[in-house]
Amino acid sequence: MVSVGSDVWAVALQRGCRALLLGGASSLALLGTQAKAAAPAAGAVASTEEIVVTARRRAETVLKVPYNISAVSGGAIESKSLTTPNELLRTVPGVSVVDRGPRNAGQLDGARIRGINVDSAALGDYPVSSVSPLSTYINDTPVFANFLLKDLDRVEVLRGPQATLYGSGSLGGTVRYIQNEPDVNRFSGKVTSTQSYTANSDGAGWSGDLTLNVPLSSTLAVRGTVSRVYDPGFIDYPNLYKPGADGLQQTLNGASAPTASDYYRQNSVNDQRTWYGHGALLWRPTDALKLVFNYNYQDDHVGGRQAITEGTNGFGTPYGRYENGAVIKEPSAREVNVESLEATYDLGFATLTSSTSYYDHRGESITDNTGFYGHLLPTLPVGFLYYFTYYAPNRLPLTTFVNTYSERAVVEEARLASNSKPGALFDYVIGFYYEDQDRGAGSRNYLPGFEETYLQTPEADPTFVSGDRSFFYQRADRFRDVAGFGELTWHVSQKFDVTGGLRYFSDKSDVNATIGGAVLTRNNIYATNATHVSEDKPLGKVNLSYRLDDDNLAYATVAQGYRRGGSNAIPITGPQKEDASYLNYTSDSTVNYEIGVKGRTHGITYSLAAFYIDWSDVQVNIQTPTFGYYAVVNGKSAASRGVEAELSGKFTPSLAWTLGYAYTDASLTSDIITAHSQFNDTPYVAGLKGTMLPGVPEHTLNVSLNQTQMLGAGIRMTNRVVGYYQSSTRNGVTPGSQNVGLDPFSLWTLSSTLQWRSYEATLFVKNLFNAKAATGEFTQAFSGSDVAANFYGNDARTQIATPTTAGLTLSYRF
Repeated sequence: MVSVGSDVWAVALQRGCRALLLGGASSLALLGTQAKAAAPAAGAVASTEEIVVTARRRAETVLKVPYNISAVSGGAIESKSLTTPNELLRTVPGVSVVDRGPRNAGQLDGARIRGINVDSAALGDYPVSSVSPLSTYINDTPVFANFLLKDLDRVEVLRGPQATLYGSGSLGGTVRYIQNEPDVNRFSGKVTSTQSYTANSDGAGWSGDLTLNVPLSSTLAVRGTVSRVYDPGFIDYPNLYKPGADGLQQTLNGASAPTASDYYRQNSVNDQRTWYGHGALLWRPTDALKLVFNYNYQDDHVGGRQAITEGTNGFGTPYGRYENGAVIKEPSAREVNVESLEATYDLGFATLTSSTSYYDHRGESITDNTGFYGHLLPTLPVGFLYYFTYYAPNRLPLTTFVNTYSERAVVEEARLASNSKPGALFDYVIGFYYEDQDRGAGSRNYLPGFEETYLQTPEADPTFVSGDRSFFYQRADRFRDVAGFGELTWHVSQKFDVTGGLRYFSDKSDVNATIGGAVLTRNNIYATNATHVSEDKPLGKVNLSYRLDDDNLAYATVAQGYRRGGSNAIPITGPQKEDASYLNYTSDSTVNYEIGVKGRTHGITYSLAAFYIDWSDVQVNIQTPTFGYYAVVNGKSAASRGVEAELSGKFTPSLAWTLGYAYTDASLTSDIITAHSQFNDTPYVAGLKGTMLPGVPEHTLNVSLNQTQMLGAGIRMTNRVVGYYQSSTRNGVTPGSQNVGLDPFSLWTLSSTLQWRSYEATLFVKNLFNAKAATGEFTQAFSGSDVAANFYGNDARTQIATPTTAGLTLSYRF
């Protein structure tokens, strides 16, 4: 086992980081010099009031939206070298992220807004039944796909419940990724290439992008982006099982040792290969009518986890800083396609919009679950001890999960939004929404080599076994949602507005599940069940806003959020039955009370807000107390309260700054107690009153400096410093081995850009101080080594940020 803690910088510097870090240091020095006055660089951060958003379904500047919203321009995303949603969201005040890296990145949303999250930060291996407490949109398509950040016009982050306009899943907020549309006026394009080096990586990472905008006529244009990303990874696996001639893990021949031939080492296992593509076609046959067709595609292949094992293996040897103790590689793959047709027609008094979407998102991952089984099985009935009786003593123990997920949907939204005009008494948005979604999830558990091992025992019964699969489940969920919605704003005076919003929905969910096993049960089906859940109800919002003057606004809002209920894939009959109360779970809801002010004064753009969120019927993902099935249950209540501040300005005409701060106090306000186990009469406690909600820091801080200067000969230099800090967090709410604290951390990025005519070169260093930045953990007590089961690897894992990465991006615009 090789420790790399003290050698990280040396390795990185030997591969080119020295020059890049010196370039970043020179950028910092330049911040202290007197720069020549210069116009903002291309891609520089725009002032807050300059970004036009459509959060209220009509175009307006951020400062006119009477609630707390942040917008990040596409230029700012490029200039800060932000390539993933996790990087982007950490620049937005009040947003924290559970960073699982690219493995299964499109499966679970790791963002937390205003503390609305109760699930363990360690989740990420299996597809949960509940949907995210945040709604995410690609243009007008409601889908979470975690696309690369390419060719975007802007990203809008709406804090707090947004159920009136954005429906189910907007408990804590909404994130909208708005892409650039084709331009009929000119041919243009951009070529970008990046090469980077990451600490502890075996080689260079690289990416390439090509964007083209092609007018076909005065009314027709196409635009497209193609991207390829390769990252060699930085997590080493020092104790992988060495397969035998049959491809299975080798049997034990007496005692093993850390250097035995049963194991081998592989470095940089968590490599990433991604293809991304976006194509758009715009047709504007008249001045009033516009149609835009969008297609988005992404394909990811990731070799392993972005997680480390802290502790020792079963032989007592400590793991190094970037080592993972799994005994097999744990790859993932996924593919997502999103298609949409958005049509807008200007009627003069209002704009009619129709958005029709289809998406198909599916993926698969492999998990080493040996440590979990080693710790779990001794607590279960004697019938489960076949693991120790036949398997673990005779073969290197290995329990693997193959998890799959799929989601596809057809979505239609039609709305009519008034064209706001000076002196109008009312403004309105009315609309209709329809969604037909199919979700699938599966999990297959294997004991590789079990059948062969069992059949070699004296008591073997060939009629009693069927392969190596020990458990499986498959869930199919069809969800249909029909809703009507509207918002009406009454301009009581030139300064005072009152807005009321209402959404009435009716949704239905039909779930079919099959649960069974094979090892020692001869393909036994434990249970099949079909459940139906439906609900219809109204959701509302009231907003008051008062314009203090032309540049400053005060507001107050009461708004509801909603997340649909559903069913769990668990058996309620048969040998592994759970209590029937675990079969269904109900919807949960939030009510957000918020007051705030925003505007511009003395050259400073600001937004200040205070909020309180009451969360009822809280949905939490747990493992059932009898057999450990993944299920969603309802708790009674939780609450989140806090303040958010976002400020920006300029020290000099060429030196701009931003500052963001958020305080969030989010906790359970009642116990979460569910049905007891079959094997004892003690109720299962899933959470205790007063417990801090997981993955939610009490304090976050965002800072940035952006300086520009002319160097002569038409060359412009832009230097940037971007920082993020979050205080400590909790890993989960359920009492036990997983409820641990995670340390505070900060992440810093330096970059320096030179621009000359159409050419641009950017040097950057991310995670400058090489922070571990742990955001989730499977603990030793939950899934570590288990010598009693002959498991000498270690499945404890801590999710960390990408280490120090230095790179160079070259681009050419035409």
